[in-house]
Amino acid sequence: DLWRAVASPETVPVSQVWLIVFLTYPIAIILIALFPASAAALTPATSNPPRRTPLPTPSERATFVFRHLVGYTSAVLLTVATTDALKYYVGYFRPDFAHRCFGPSGDIPPSLYSNVTITSNAGCPNQSGHLNEGRLSFPSGHSSITFCAGLYLTLLTIAVAARSPSDAAAQVGLLAGCAPVGYAMYVAGSRLRDGRHHPADVV
Repeated sequence: DLWRAVASPETVPVSQVWLIVFLTYPIAIILIALFPASAAALTPATSNPPRRTPLPTPSERATFVFRHLVGYTSAVLLTVATTDALKYYVGYFRPDFAHRCFGPSGDIPPSLYSNVTITSNAGCPNQSGHLNEGRLSFPSGHSSITFCAGLYLTLLTIAVAARSPSDAAAQVGLLAGCAPVGYAMYVAGSRLRDGRHHPADVV
């Protein structure tokens, strides 16, 4: 049922998303630069590469970290701004909007809402149900942010792992690179399971 009477408590609270996106993932980018097997990805390419990849200098490591932290942060902030702009522009009802609008017994589908209810909150008998928040379903902020951050870190990890001279390190890097996108998929699924969003909101 796409329209639920009451949304469940959040499986993934927004505080966890911010912690992962703005602390855990940036630390992961720094650790990638310090990982010995990432030397090939951090050192500049040459036309006649040596038989053994030289260790990157501190300056090269710092440049790698700075460049990717700036790129990562820019991508996340742009996603946050775009998501918020779309939320307020579209104004799509959350699955529990009927409960917010009509109270605990509200089970009226959107097809039966009055024009006043659709265009403003004036037609809602329950004025204490966080009505404005109930109009911000599309797109899901949790999903868009975690997918943006996760995809950046996944692609970076895979790119570094692919250039590692060690097969074992490359395989570990490829597996580890799947974790951020896996977390984003988990977050998207939790938003549906909790009744906070419709399927189209998280795709």
